[in-house]
Amino acid sequence: MEIMLRQSVGIDIASEKFTACYCKLYDSGRLEFSEVLEFANEKGGFNKLLKWVGKQTKVKSEVSFAMEATGIYYESLAYHLHKLHLRVSVVLPNKVKYFARSLNVKSKNDL
Repeated sequence: MEIMLRQSVGIDIASEKFTACYCKLYDSGRLEFSEVLEFANEKGGFNKLLKWVGKQTKVKSEVSFAMEATGIYYESLAYHLHKLHLRVSVVLPNKVKYFARSLNVKSKNDL
């Protein structure tokens, strides 16, 4: 039986909307990804995101949220999650780009 080690939500954010994907990492190294959903970049969308994440979470363990620092568009969501004492990581886009390159990941998106 596989044991889930980590749960995280990757967020790609823009001015009016953002997309999110839920990922689970198991002790076998297997990754399990959810569908990608779109939410409004405003408080109602933030709450819909949290409700969706709650439905994805099967085991009581901390969920990490990660997003790129895209202009000022990420700030409201990052502060909203932080106020709820959730784990939030905001990373610089160039750091993501070069990390992906170091893993030899080739994608037509964001690289």
